[in-house]
Amino acid sequence: MAIVNKETETIVATGAILAGVPCVDRIPVEKISTGDHLIVDATAGTVSITKPNL
Repeated sequence: MAIVNKETETIVATGAILAGVPCVDRIPVEKISTGDHLIVDATAGTVSITKPNL
């Protein structure tokens, strides 16, 4: 589980830190479609998108 945002508000970032949930922002979320698989590297601040094989 992770939080991926175009722009993260301070309260969301604080909640993610307190909950231990990885959070990445400044991601072009318009490139993510329903059903896509994401690999989140919060340390590097990257998100890789894998399109499912249908």
